[in-house]
Amino acid sequence: MITSALTLYAIADGNYSRRSTYQLLGLVAVAAMSGGVRLIFGAKISNRGLCVDVVIGLVAITLLEVVGSSADENFAVLYFWIAVYAGLYFRPRIASIYLVGIAISHSAALLLEGSGQALGFAWASTVVTALIGAAIVMALVGELNEKSHFDSLSSLSNRLSWDERFEIEFANAKQLALPLTLAIIDVGDFKSVNDREGHLAGDKLLLDLANGWRKEVRTSDFLARFGGDEFGLLAPGSSAEDLVRVVDRLPKVNPEGITCSIGVVAWNSSESKTELFRRGDEAMYLAKRERHKR
Repeated sequence: MITSALTLYAIADGNYSRRSTYQLLGLVAVAAMSGGVRLIFGAKISNRGLCVDVVIGLVAITLLEVVGSSADENFAVLYFWIAVYAGLYFRPRIASIYLVGIAISHSAALLLEGSGQALGFAWASTVVTALIGAAIVMALVGELNEKSHFDSLSSLSNRLSWDERFEIEFANAKQLALPLTLAIIDVGDFKSVNDREGHLAGDKLLLDLANGWRKEVRTSDFLARFGGDEFGLLAPGSSAEDLVRVVDRLPKVNPEGITCSIGVVAWNSSESKTELFRRGDEAMYLAKRERHKR
């Protein structure tokens, strides 16, 4: 959309031949359609669709440079937004490929337009600016992603991270007919520790539990803190019996006097992931009631 707006401004303000004007208007239409699709469908667009979007942008900007009046002044700034877009939506490895594409595209435009002695400076200023912009965006995205996916107290994965991993593992289990088991864990007496010794003591208890349990689970297991005194353990490729052997080790590393209620369930190959999680929650509450009876 930015490309379309700036191109229309350039057409109105510039002195182009009829052919060049038609070419520019064609690029406006392509860029506008691409931007419109992005605005309408938003998060529904797949990674492949985002890749197509970036390629369209690269091609459009390069052609704009060639058709426009000055390749090193009018449209090269748009590469910066391609770099920011790549840094925002793609992993660093993929974003790097698009940054290379920016360097090659801008080089081609400058050579075709014939910028003479200013070619080196024009290329460097545009590409370096794009690299810096992408690097800043990727650093910010990485930091925000880490903060949004990890529990600040225990350093375990949080509920958002659990939901994303659960969706991936459930899809794999369904597609490949693999076993999938999960455990829901509730820490007993956590509220009484908070009430009796204060919130700092409660925080220390949660941290001690997380550090102890982290050493007991397997590398293939996924341990997360949902919030408060509830945790989840996801075990892709494991049977219920395998996971029971793992969770039986957890209470042994608890601080003295601290118990926990654990519900373990295995996917039955026909239920949804919501139903599987609900059964795990119910199994945990059943274990909690049984513990209170003793």
